[in-house]
Amino acid sequence: MPFKDALAKLVNDSGYRSQAIADPGLIDKDFDLSVEEYGALTQAARLSGVDMNALDKNLATATAAADTSCCCCCCCGESGIALRV
Repeated sequence: MPFKDALAKLVNDSGYRSQAIADPGLIDKDFDLSVEEYGALTQAARLSGVDMNALDKNLATATAAADTSCCCCCCCGESGIALRV
């Protein structure tokens, strides 16, 4: 189950977690997640105290540099999520 695997990796592997914050596209490369699953990971990051300003900045950079689209909800404050196209 990709979502459980991604969540477990982010929770249990601090090195991977730091890499994923610096390069949010890493999660997309390593796990095949739905938009809803990415949203759940974003909420988990927010609730666990991740610096969302750093994550949002790195995500914007990754989205601009890659062949991706950005899915975000300005109304609810969700962070952008880089997705493969």
